[in-house]
Amino acid sequence: GIEGDRAPVLSDARKIIDFVTRHHESPDELDLVVHCLAGKSRSAAVAKWVTESLGTPIPGIDAAGQRLLSLANKRVLRLLRKAANTQKSAHQAEGPG
Repeated sequence: GIEGDRAPVLSDARKIIDFVTRHHESPDELDLVVHCLAGKSRSAAVAKWVTESLGTPIPGIDAAGQRLLSLANKRVLRLLRKAANTQKSAHQAEGPG
């Protein structure tokens, strides 16, 4: 996770993606709880990235939850997208096998 109040960096985004992907690929049904120190924009960015990237809906999200997602931290969302694209490109370059 991200320690203290420091700004997230690309390596933090990679750790988040690795964690989420590993659990998403699990054959077991799992619940994902996303939180951060303040519980607002950074966690909203991770939740938004998960729904966009993995197609995983947020069950029971109401209007207030939708508003929070719209406030997703743009820097964190940008880092997650960049890290995901970098990882995807690396896997494609490796080829099958």
